[in-house]
Amino acid sequence: MRSTEFRDFYEYERPRTETFLITLGISRQDAEDATHEAFAEGWRMLTDAPEDWEKVESHRAWIRTVAYRRFVRPPGPRQQPRTVATSHEDLPHPIAQDLGHAELTVQTLFVLDQLACLADRSACAVIVLDIEGYSSAEIADILEVGEQRVRDLRKKARAHLKKHLAQPPMPPERSELDD
Repeated sequence: MRSTEFRDFYEYERPRTETFLITLGISRQDAEDATHEAFAEGWRMLTDAPEDWEKVESHRAWIRTVAYRRFVRPPGPRQQPRTVATSHEDLPHPIAQDLGHAELTVQTLFVLDQLACLADRSACAVIVLDIEGYSSAEIADILEVGEQRVRDLRKKARAHLKKHLAQPPMPPERSELDD
């Protein structure tokens, strides 16, 4: 991978990685910091040991793993209560520009709210990673847990979502939008 390819990878994955962390309940500032640190580590690996960078099977998963670990295990005492994105304004703007109006509706925010309500943040991570198409083994590696734990968390999270998403909120009426 050349520097231009890494730059393109950074431009595409940075907002998605930040959104992934924010969805887990990490504040926007901490998500930006952790994402920056992950990409800096990736760049160092690419420039100092390119053969190691090329051995990485999924750069996308690797970046998310490193970013998540940077937040979970910060260099200093930084364990603070997590805040959750409550509207699309809290998410990085580039990703919001990629999405259509349908993805940014009241129903989408309701789903995000229900994900944030999951008691175990790992369960939220499993669902988010599952939505992004990661296998159980990849999720287990990212969260540093066993595959059985991933399956248990996924089952628990899906049951919660099934129960609470049965009656999603209705979008505002057209007349309310015109005001």
